Amino acid sequence: NIDLIVGVPRSGLIPANFLGLLLNLPITDVEGLIEGRVMASGRTRRGAAVNKTFAEMKNVLVIDDSVFHGNSIRAVKERLDVELEGYNLTYCAVLATAIANLSSTRYR
Repeated sequence: NIDLIVGVPRSGLIPANFLGLLLNLPITDVEGLIEGRVMASGRTRRGAAVNKTFAEMKNVLVIDDSVFHGNSIRAVKERLDVELEGYNLTYCAVLATAIANLSSTRYR
């Protein structure tokens, strides 16, 4: 149910790229999400999600490579909460530690 994958700079861009390629979904970084732009894509395997306009991309996955204390992804969430409205944002990390304090936010 994801329309767009957003990588947390710098480390989250690698898993965002891999996941975007695997699922054939467009990707961007946090600034791109705020500015309303996605990264250019090739012409192969263009599915329905790739053909959506940015305005139609409301289900967004924000991904980072890892979460230790949760400070980076929490800062991104706080910024997106202020600058964006009307998006269904889901946050995730490839790796999280047991001590990561993420209880106040929706993470997967």
